Amino acid sequence: MAAALELAPVASSSSRPLVYHHSLLNKCDDQVTPLFNDDGPWEIKKKLKKSDVGKLSRLLLPRGMVEKHIFRYWDEERVQRWLDDIDGYPMKVMEFDTLKVHELVFKNWKSNNSYVLQGEWISKFVKPMGLEVDDEIGMFYDSTSDRFVFKLLKKHV
Repeated sequence: MAAALELAPVASSSSRPLVYHHSLLNKCDDQVTPLFNDDGPWEIKKKLKKSDVGKLSRLLLPRGMVEKHIFRYWDEERVQRWLDDIDGYPMKVMEFDTLKVHELVFKNWKSNNSYVLQGEWISKFVKPMGLEVDDEIGMFYDSTSDRFVFKLLKKHV
């Protein structure tokens, strides 16, 4: 069983537009996408650091989490091609609450022994969402759409 993000109509009338809600729905296929548990499907969780919300416009992702929760969906050839590519891999990232999709660059940052999302991280996520140091974010890889799904889980107070 896998889950896929889908829009489903919940109300309509001739005088009102359709109202949609988004949720993860179970589907049978050969892929495995995280299902909601008590904490949701957020397999990659992180408290943001100063470097994640600063001028460098990049989000560091813990190596172990990426290898465990993303690479398991990719075949060995894709993983190796990505690891060897110094320019990174364009990756769509969808913000769960708004359904906005942006493209960032997913890279292997060899000098820091980690992985990173770069590009318009600050302008598309940090500033519009008001992300700050110690906010907790969550992500998972949606294998059916080949993208990350991102959510602000907890705002630091």
